[in-house]
Amino acid sequence: MNPSPQVRAAALNNAAWCDLVCRSHEVRTITSKQFWVALQRTPPQYPDAVSLVENLNPAGFLRMIQNSPGASVKDSFADLDLTAAGYQVRFTADWIAYEAPDGSAGLPEGWSVVSGAEELAAWAAAGGLVHLISPALLEHPDVRILSRGGTAGAILNRSEAVVGISNLFAPEGADAVCVWTDVITCAASLFPGQALCGYEHGADLEHALKAGFTAVGPLRVWVRP
Repeated sequence: MNPSPQVRAAALNNAAWCDLVCRSHEVRTITSKQFWVALQRTPPQYPDAVSLVENLNPAGFLRMIQNSPGASVKDSFADLDLTAAGYQVRFTADWIAYEAPDGSAGLPEGWSVVSGAEELAAWAAAGGLVHLISPALLEHPDVRILSRGGTAGAILNRSEAVVGISNLFAPEGADAVCVWTDVITCAASLFPGQALCGYEHGADLEHALKAGFTAVGPLRVWVRP
C-alpha cells in the first residue's frame, strides 16, 4: 500500500522542524527530495536522518551522517531495514493527522505563546527540554511555542502543507486529552485553515486519537547502539 499524502506531508513537516532545531544549534544539514540529514551529531532526542520517500536505499544517507554509536534514523514509512548497518529499532509510532480545525477567536483560557528567553527556560524545564529549544526559534514566523501557565505546553511548526504538533507535555495527573484539544484550538487560532500533523506512540497516541486525530501510517526510529 502506498503511503497517504498525509504521511508524506507529516514526514516533510517533521524534517523541517528537525532542520530548524539543528540549525539553531549550528549543526549543518542537507535536505533532498529523498531524505533530510544532519552532517554533525544532532542534539539529544533529534534524529541524524529522516527518510522522505518510501523504498529508499539507506546507503546514500548513512554515508553522510555521523554513523557511529548513538546515531538515529527516523524511518518515516517503516520500510527500511538497517540491521545490517548495526541499527536496532528503538520504537515504533504512528503519524497522526487532523483536518484543518475550525477557526477560533483566540487561545483557550490560560494558554499563551512563549515570548522571551526567561519564559522559554522555565517552559523547557517543565517539559524536559532544557538546552534543546533555542530562544532564536521564538522569532521564527513558522514556529509557536505554547504554554499553559508553564505547566503544560507544545510546539507548533508550520511547513508548506501542514502545521506539526510536537513536544506536547502536561503535568502528572492532568487530563492529557484536554491538553491535546486545547493545542488544536491554539493551532486553529494561530495558523487558521491549516491541517495538523504529528507522530505519537503508546499512551500519547491514545490521547491524541481521543482528541480527534487519526492515525495515518506507521514510522520507526532506528538507533545504533
